[in-house]
Amino acid sequence: MQWALKYWPSTRAAVSDFMAVSADFHGTVMDILCDLPSPFCTPAISQQGYETMFVKALRGGGGDSAYVPTTSVYSGYDAIVQPQSGGMGASAFLEDERGFGVENVQVQVACRGMVGGGYYSHSSVLVHPLAFALFVDALEHEGPGRLERIDLGVVCGMSLAPGLGLDEFLGTEVIGDVVGPLNTLLFRHGSNVEPPLRGYVC
Repeated sequence: MQWALKYWPSTRAAVSDFMAVSADFHGTVMDILCDLPSPFCTPAISQQGYETMFVKALRGGGGDSAYVPTTSVYSGYDAIVQPQSGGMGASAFLEDERGFGVENVQVQVACRGMVGGGYYSHSSVLVHPLAFALFVDALEHEGPGRLERIDLGVVCGMSLAPGLGLDEFLGTEVIGDVVGPLNTLLFRHGSNVEPPLRGYVC
């Protein structure tokens, strides 16, 4: 999404709110599959390392700052995108140099000491109650969702977003932690070489 907003400026007028879950705007240091034999490294994975051409192009020229109102929610326990903690050090952290409004929220920090501050994976942030509350807040107000408008005592006291149960949680985890890796392993055109960037990037 951030790539599209950067390189196709016409998309910005069509987006009132960008709600990011477990984003890797700055890449990930967890691209270890590309250190293994090539069948385990897909083109998408080889582009997501912190120092890849793709991520450098995304971050460069203001790409590490929001183009539209953005609410970014992430977990410090993400096993796919790291680092995801430490404020500005988190890969999902976006700057706001253009003044559109950004809310960067690590669930363990916002919900510290409460149920919602526990272990959430890359995938399970999708069912996190605070992610849900912030996204609803973003839709109901101009700009991004804001923590100061959320009753954290209530929201962080829940383990899942309202209306969701164990089936939804497990389904999300299976897709993220089983189906995703399986698709990667079955990908037939693996290569440890990052694909070249398209000409429009230059």
